[in-house]
Amino acid sequence: MNLDFIGLISIAFLSSFGHCYGMCGGFILAYNQLTNQIKLPYLLLIFSYHISRIIAYVCLGIFFGYFGTLFSFSEFMKGMMFFCIGIFMIFLAFALIFRGKLLFFIEYSFVFDYIIKKSIKKIIHYKSLKGTIFLGFLNGFVPCGLVYFYVAFGATLQNVLDSAFIMLLFGLSTLPSMIFIAYFSKMLSEKFQKNSGLKIEIKKDINLLMEELKKLKEDYLPQENFISIAIIGKKDRIVLWKNQKKYYEKTNAKIVEIPIEHNPFNYFNSWEEILKIGETNGL
Repeated sequence: MNLDFIGLISIAFLSSFGHCYGMCGGFILAYNQLTNQIKLPYLLLIFSYHISRIIAYVCLGIFFGYFGTLFSFSEFMKGMMFFCIGIFMIFLAFALIFRGKLLFFIEYSFVFDYIIKKSIKKIIHYKSLKGTIFLGFLNGFVPCGLVYFYVAFGATLQNVLDSAFIMLLFGLSTLPSMIFIAYFSKMLSEKFQKNSGLKIEIKKDINLLMEELKKLKEDYLPQENFISIAIIGKKDRIVLWKNQKKYYEKTNAKIVEIPIEHNPFNYFNSWEEILKIGETNGL
């Protein structure tokens, strides 16, 4: 049994650096934006989020462990349950390997789309520790092939405590990678803001950010270059000025290089100053 536990921990830990990033990474990135609006230590918030996610896994373990005990009254029913779970495991393995529509079919959930997702949209407005805990708990019920694998294994144990313990191991094994991606993405965000030359921290409501991304996805159309004069900041570390210059040289736009960072409004005091550059260069 110890070898089983070691194998289960290894699978969860290693998979968390791939599959879990794909499934839950978006939630973590979105939540990082929300933490900027909560006046509590980041470590407290991120640990509260993930501990409540793990508690949700334990609840699933209890439920499916109890479900497994319902088949323990006869050897025939045990055999049928093991057979069905075995078929499901094979199907799930192919889905996790080849992904695509097969994995989408398995991970699609009516409950998630019509209940959990709506609850998340409501709770995300609660910018507090309590909201963080609820969000983490709901995250534990996001449809995930890896979670299905562990709850199926837990059901085969036909013991509520053993099944709950399996899900606890699974949750704890994914914790290091989830904490890492949270801190890493926060560091990148702060680095981006620093490199952009912004003097103030931009705090946007998470729902507004989601709407902006949705609008961009739905309405974006590629356009031909219409810029006749390009003002390039030579201190730009977000979009390197050399790359900008290379692009605009291909479009025959007139290039004006000035010693500014990515954010130009620390350099210019008004739009008139920008327009004056255009007038000076024949716009």
